[in-house]
Amino acid sequence: MGANAARNAALKVAKGDVIVLIDDDAIVTEGWLRNLLNGLSQEYPVASGAMRLTLEGPLLGKHREEIQGTLGEVLRAPIGFDGQIVPVLANLAAFRWVFERATFDETVLPPVEEAEWLGRAGVRATFVPDALVWHYKTKEDLRLGRILSYVWLRGREGGWWIRKSLRVPFRQRVTMATQSLRTAIRSFGHAGWQRCWGGVVIGLGELSMALALMGIINRGSRAPKSWR
Repeated sequence: MGANAARNAALKVAKGDVIVLIDDDAIVTEGWLRNLLNGLSQEYPVASGAMRLTLEGPLLGKHREEIQGTLGEVLRAPIGFDGQIVPVLANLAAFRWVFERATFDETVLPPVEEAEWLGRAGVRATFVPDALVWHYKTKEDLRLGRILSYVWLRGREGGWWIRKSLRVPFRQRVTMATQSLRTAIRSFGHAGWQRCWGGVVIGLGELSMALALMGIINRGSRAPKSWR
């Protein structure tokens, strides 16, 4: 049923005053839990840590920074549409009362699930770079077709969320869509010139985002399902 459904099922049986979330492809490092919990406070009742990729196979493309966001490498605090830090659900701790305010929407997919949940909870998050996990990706995760499909869905979901849920005004969406199209064109040009698949990955995601921002394409079924 997807990651958010699994998280909600866990929240029903977890008993602690602090609840920690981690994904099945994350490998913790020494001191991870202590560092993550030290980030919690009344001002920041949600804390998330860094994620560094470790791969079974070669990295797609020639430039790591082109693909790291797609595969989930998070080394700096992610900043959301409103300028606030967005937590990483694959490496997160929060007080129980935060989850009592808001559980996870099982119909929302990456890349908006964290921002959507945090917005409904009405709290602020902090980023703890020392709470590091290794984000393990298999050869299957690195397959070109899978990555291209994933970035298309991410772009579509992100554009839909900005348009429908955040209700960004039309003129602002036009500006955002134009920026995405320009990035897509530059990325596809880079891919052709450098023979680099990383440019295709970025370009496809930005194109999908632009089309969704303008309502030319929409997200798929709202039925809960696995993002995989």
